[in-house]
Amino acid sequence: MTGPRPSPAKAATPRIAYRGEADALAALVVEAFLPLPVNEWLVEDDTDRTFVLLDYFSILIDHALRHGVVQVIDGSHAPAAVAAWLTPASPSEPANYAARRRAAAGVWTDRFELLDDALAGVHLADHHHLVMLATRTGQQNQGPGSALLAHRLAELDRRDEPACLSAASPRSVPFYTRHGFVPYAAAITVAPQPNQAMTPLRRPPLRSLPAGAQGRRPRRRP
Repeated sequence: MTGPRPSPAKAATPRIAYRGEADALAALVVEAFLPLPVNEWLVEDDTDRTFVLLDYFSILIDHALRHGVVQVIDGSHAPAAVAAWLTPASPSEPANYAARRRAAAGVWTDRFELLDDALAGVHLADHHHLVMLATRTGQQNQGPGSALLAHRLAELDRRDEPACLSAASPRSVPFYTRHGFVPYAAAITVAPQPNQAMTPLRRPPLRSLPAGAQGRRPRRRP
């Protein structure tokens, strides 16, 4: 006899994404990020929000596919989670970014520019940057996001290289702290409400952590 069969998200191992699935990955990110309070501020109009964010996140996914590392965990029929990273050697922003951002954001461009400027102000150029980590809504809290993050952090630990990100909401900060991230700068508060703040976090490689922290391995699940 065998034990219970694991779900596809748990059984799958992370793989490198390919350019041909860029649109599907951008759609996954929008599905996961649409309810985030900061995105409700970026695009106040409920009708516009999905279309604007799809065009905008397509730019970021394309940039990471070209110049960074994009990893996915597959579900039964489609990717369950995606993590898009830029490396210290990656260009800091996509080609023709200002024009492409304006084309995507339209009347909301000023807000995207404000947020981008704030994020650039806390960017750590010598760190691997997690641009986005998104899990399909039906797969959230089932492990694929944690598995993707832990997989990439293990790769960075082996190379003794640090990571950073900006948590998209205060609610997501505990998830990242369980993986060894700590705040390193004041919260980004260009959006007016407290639940719209973004928190800059960084993580030294595991063997560089203080001795007392090395035993606290990240949990596998958010």
